[in-house]
Amino acid sequence: MRICTAVLFASATAAVAVERTPIATGPVSCDRLSSMPLRNGSVTRAEIVAAGAFQPTASSRGGPPASEFGALPAFCRLSANLKPSTDSDINIEVWMPVDGWNGKFEAVGNGGWGGAIAYGGLSTALRRGYATASTDMGHQGSGGEFAQGHPDKLTDFAHRATHELTVQAKSVINTFYGRPPRFSYFEGCSGGGRQALKEAQKYPNDFDGIVAGAPAAEWTHLTTQALWGALATRSDSASMIPREKLQMLHDAVVNACDRIDGVTDGVIENPTKCRVDFGTLSCKGADSASCLTAAQIESARAMLSPVTDAKGAVMWEGHLWPGSEPEWAVLGGPQPYAPAATELGVSVDALVEHLGAMADRGLLRRVAAILFHRRAGFSANGMGVWQVPEDRILDVGPKMAAYRGISHCYQRPTYADWPYSIFTMAHGRSKEECDSILDAIAASTPEVQGRATLYSSTEFKKIRLLYFTDDFKRWEREHAGV
Repeated sequence: MRICTAVLFASATAAVAVERTPIATGPVSCDRLSSMPLRNGSVTRAEIVAAGAFQPTASSRGGPPASEFGALPAFCRLSANLKPSTDSDINIEVWMPVDGWNGKFEAVGNGGWGGAIAYGGLSTALRRGYATASTDMGHQGSGGEFAQGHPDKLTDFAHRATHELTVQAKSVINTFYGRPPRFSYFEGCSGGGRQALKEAQKYPNDFDGIVAGAPAAEWTHLTTQALWGALATRSDSASMIPREKLQMLHDAVVNACDRIDGVTDGVIENPTKCRVDFGTLSCKGADSASCLTAAQIESARAMLSPVTDAKGAVMWEGHLWPGSEPEWAVLGGPQPYAPAATELGVSVDALVEHLGAMADRGLLRRVAAILFHRRAGFSANGMGVWQVPEDRILDVGPKMAAYRGISHCYQRPTYADWPYSIFTMAHGRSKEECDSILDAIAASTPEVQGRATLYSSTEFKKIRLLYFTDDFKRWEREHAGV
């Protein structure tokens, strides 16, 4: 049994004065929407996409594999950029079926920090006959770095991007069809559920109905609970609950609590009333897929327990509930790709297969966790530059690159006033630690004829570039002539 909590809202139009979009004089062809004026924004694309022809960009997240878009009907695709503030950069897309429109509008939410158009949600809504729309919430990328020093972008993420999307999408739909939607809805889960709650709170007239699925409100508490579950089940290999045991756990929970509501139907009607003693699943002999070890029993109990401090005092009551066991693999099992697969809307197997194909084509070097080294205490870095005779570079370079503490090692051209041919980036907790790394390299490479160390004083920018995005392609056209 899979549990998803959803909060439903319906606007009371009799009690609230709802601002209605004026009725257009007649429908407008899709290509003519390219010149449509938008408040605080501009249209960047307006085109008909033939049935089954849509292909998401390589950077898009939150959607099914590209092959699943083949079932889409023909639709008018409009892209726009909105700037309700001087620092805003909100991208939106509005999809409208060419035939078979059901007369309704559905805006779809994002997940996590957003940062990409939710093509999966757009696809689902379009196949059901809705005119639909999505936003990247005012930034690109799945992290929160965009908000540092940019309060307007944080406001866009918090609520403004979703509201602006809704206002502009309704106007576009009204223009394209020559009439406004009969009903407007918002649907989102997790981060999209949070968007839904903010819409109901700040803009109650935007939608006639809202579905807020598993809303990710109280982020500080939610992330603390996620860490609590991860620490409880990943402190060592013994505490991990193998994926093959999760269904057994779930069956035991359902068997214990199914009959609480008086009906045996395989459904836990009220998880808050369910009490399970995982000790009854203890292995009587050797470990097997049908029982839990002592360490796994403690892990299972922790997954359904409130967050506590070192003294056992409850810090937050929020926790997973009985019936959630099939999803524990995301937090409590050895499946490093599961969270990414969930965000992308694909299976773990499909994601791993795709990554393997990219590696086979030479497009992917490795998949790794990224350490924020400055936050971890490694705040110093120095670029060691080395004067090495040309006939010794191929021998000395690999030796330098092998040193612990060196993240990058390059050969670069020399010039009349710049004799250094090898560059090594050293990282450490202090300048002295970086110096000791570079001194050790110097001591082991007598071929070096001269050296210097360049230290950074101010970091103006350091990011991982996102390739193949619409913004990247637009920059290439404007500045690189590609």
